[in-house]
Amino acid sequence: MSGKFVYLAVLVIVFMGVSGLAINVQDVEASGTIYIRADGSVEGTDKILRSGDIYTFADNINDSIVVEKDDIVIDGAGYTVQGTGAWGSSGIYLWDRSNVTIKNMEIKGFDDGIYLGLHSGYNTVSGNTLIENDYDGIYLYGSSNNIISGNTITNNNDHGIYFRWSSNNIIYGNTITNNDDGIYFYSLSNNNSISGNIITNNNDCGIYFYPYENNNNSFFGNTVTNNSRGIFLSSSSNNTIISGNTIRNNEDAICLPSYNNTVLGNTITNNGRGISILYSSNNVIYNNNFVDNTQQVYDYSWDHPNYPSSVNVWDFDYPLGGNYWSNYTDVDSDHDGIGDSEHVIDANNSDHHPLMGMFHSYNTSVGKHVDMISNSTIDSFEYFEESTVIRIYVSYDEEVTPTFGFCRVCISTDLLPPPHHIIIDDGLTPVLYNRTVAENQTHKWIYFAYQHSAHRIDIVSEFPSFLILPLFMIATLLAVIIYRRKHVESR
Repeated sequence: MSGKFVYLAVLVIVFMGVSGLAINVQDVEASGTIYIRADGSVEGTDKILRSGDIYTFADNINDSIVVEKDDIVIDGAGYTVQGTGAWGSSGIYLWDRSNVTIKNMEIKGFDDGIYLGLHSGYNTVSGNTLIENDYDGIYLYGSSNNIISGNTITNNNDHGIYFRWSSNNIIYGNTITNNDDGIYFYSLSNNNSISGNIITNNNDCGIYFYPYENNNNSFFGNTVTNNSRGIFLSSSSNNTIISGNTIRNNEDAICLPSYNNTVLGNTITNNGRGISILYSSNNVIYNNNFVDNTQQVYDYSWDHPNYPSSVNVWDFDYPLGGNYWSNYTDVDSDHDGIGDSEHVIDANNSDHHPLMGMFHSYNTSVGKHVDMISNSTIDSFEYFEESTVIRIYVSYDEEVTPTFGFCRVCISTDLLPPPHHIIIDDGLTPVLYNRTVAENQTHKWIYFAYQHSAHRIDIVSEFPSFLILPLFMIATLLAVIIYRRKHVESR
């Protein structure tokens, strides 16, 4: 009997302890959490001032904020939301909310800085600092069509931004540093746009795709530096890395255990490996700059015969061409900006049209791109819409650059109608000019070379539009003068 009594007594004590713990947790939540209720009222603090649909901080806040109302602005006014490190806590918590703007605050010391929960959408997170949270700076869980911009997301123990079942989001202009991973896609997150972010010094990956079908995402104009791995696409398809990502000083710049992706227009420099490939085929990789990587390309099958070899496309045929390889040593005897021989990667992969200079792409005020290959340093690019002139400034490194520089330019014929004329420093002519490297119904490729120096180079139509009217007026005046002279002589 005594043994049973002791056993029952222990059960009662454990039950009372657990019940008391549950009661205590509920009491802490009720007394510590701040609510913006569905009716617009603020509960739990007098440090948030309401004016219509705008809620502005008047001081630092030391509790979580749960948002239950749509169509509002929460302005931190430079103040801090400070957590206590409680498990499961979020600085700002949204569930099934839309059109909420969160801006101008520092959020630290929570599990997640900002939590955008299931069915949340069309929210804006901008101008915040998310720092020193135990897990993620921003967690998107079943949350789509949001804009996350201009935030500093740093020193979070897990991820800067975490995606799970979240699509159609725009992530731009953020600085994401010193997290475990910068941006992490866990599963079923599609059609997200990641642009113009600085993603640096993260312990593992700058951008990581976990192998659960994250598809059709795009990345452009990001700077991805000093991470263990820059961009890691695992079992993801139809992701496009485009338009001027700078990926440097990572152990691996791009890792592709993935398929059917396009890697276009990136500058990949001073990494341990430029692209690491693991049984991944049908990727299209062209117009990238591979510069001074310890290994420009690495396929795991080279050292692990049990892995199948990968077969990818390394150029987009002529005239678009392939990639620039700093270790390519052949010549360009026909002066079209493309090397005379292929660049062999392995027995199954070659760049058939390697570029003789670095690839550059510039947008113009009318929305059309100008693509350029050059062995010069392109210091600036300008397009003057009124006069339809393309102007570039070039320079070079005397110690490493050849005597002659060149530019191979692809121009939309709507942007600058052919035929084209090259003017160097207000009067010099190119030492070599190939007016038609290639052309189709919409674009024309031209090539010109010059003695290497610092130059201003103008590309104009043979008769620029800004000269047509003056020339017409001059021709008309001359015709009138000639007519009058003949009329006087006939008398």
